[in-house]
Amino acid sequence: MSQPGTAPGTTRSRLAPAAAALALFAASSCAGAAPAPETQEALALETRRDLGSGYTIELVEDLFVVAANTDRDGVEEGKSTVRRAYHALMRSFFETKPERPIAVYLFRDKRTYEDYCVRRYGEKPSTPYGFFQPTERKLVMNIATGSGTLVHELVHPLLAADFPSVPPWLNEGMASLYEMCQITSDRIVGCVNWRLPYLQEAVEKKTLIPLRDLVAMPTGEFYRRYSVPYAESRYLCMYLQEKDLLVRFYKAFRAAAKEADPAKKDATGAATLEAVTGKKLEDLQAEWLAWVATLRWNR
Repeated sequence: MSQPGTAPGTTRSRLAPAAAALALFAASSCAGAAPAPETQEALALETRRDLGSGYTIELVEDLFVVAANTDRDGVEEGKSTVRRAYHALMRSFFETKPERPIAVYLFRDKRTYEDYCVRRYGEKPSTPYGFFQPTERKLVMNIATGSGTLVHELVHPLLAADFPSVPPWLNEGMASLYEMCQITSDRIVGCVNWRLPYLQEAVEKKTLIPLRDLVAMPTGEFYRRYSVPYAESRYLCMYLQEKDLLVRFYKAFRAAAKEADPAKKDATGAATLEAVTGKKLEDLQAEWLAWVATLRWNR
């Protein structure tokens, strides 16, 4: 899919590519987190105590508490992004929603975002864009950088609830797929974004990670090597999307990962990729790379 420009419903990320892969690592380096409240109402009260005055705090659906120090338009835009992404993801992929509510903090600028992290966690955040704090079940965002990071980080708690054993390549592949996307009433579609040059450079320099190795890559290694694994995972998910196979693959892989029978269990997604595409991973990789070669990223 070509870059959609300013089409309605497009969620953009304005992240600087040099630093953004680290920004999208779905955790904060901040310490001292406390467990999140069990109910949406209790989380709203805790959020008010945490943020103090000057913030609009509203419940969204039956799951989210959105807090923002933006103007009213910013509040509504943030709520709309959360609501639309949530509905599209649940309708397309997920059967099980999170049991506990999720807070979404939207700071209007870098200063208030950093001030909050220093006050709450005792240090500046490790990313200037935003992060998901899993213990507190809290998304903390500098929304001035764009809503793409918000959608990316929103995927993580939803995916964790639906597919607890999801491997890092699919966890980050799906999250990064939707950091630039178009959302309709019932569908979310990832678009070409700034990660493409990382993939193209890996192809050109022959540093591409074979798909068989990518899907089996341990979590620590995946995040240490962030740029290329993220890019490959994103565009593998996008390839499946373009072939109308991503939803089918996700559901089949989720089921195979739960299998008790070792002969049927698939922990990495390799066997499911082969079953859904009808190709060995090596043949799939060749076809995928031919498709990647047709893509263009228009900054």
